[in-house]
Amino acid sequence: MIWPLLVAVLSVMPSSANKAAAAAKVNVLANEVKSIRASGDQSDPALLLVYVTDHHGSPLDGIELSLAEGSQNRGRATTTRDGTALLRLTMTGHLTVRAAHVGFVTAEARRVAVQMGRFTAVALPLEIADADDPVASR
Repeated sequence: MIWPLLVAVLSVMPSSANKAAAAAKVNVLANEVKSIRASGDQSDPALLLVYVTDHHGSPLDGIELSLAEGSQNRGRATTTRDGTALLRLTMTGHLTVRAAHVGFVTAEARRVAVQMGRFTAVALPLEIADADDPVASR
């Protein structure tokens, strides 16, 4: 089955509205991301594609991703050479997707909708941390 390529990929560079989030060492890039129907069968897994880039749009390999629903951990993944991680999830709900790596400000998308039989895509551009920023030394 060919998955639809008409995916609304969230790709928002940090803006002035995120300056407060940057001070807290997290750039919040979205407060809600919706899914699209991927198959006719609700028993199929939810598919979540996460694409991580640097501030120039180049894909980043080896970026740690974490998925949380509230305070509960729902999974982890690492991006591949093309900056992506494709997760097959057997759950329905809203997740916070977080990308973190040494030398970069952590980025996250909140209320990312995942539903069985549906596809969701999120792009998380990482901003380079200041040299004197404690996040850069972790």
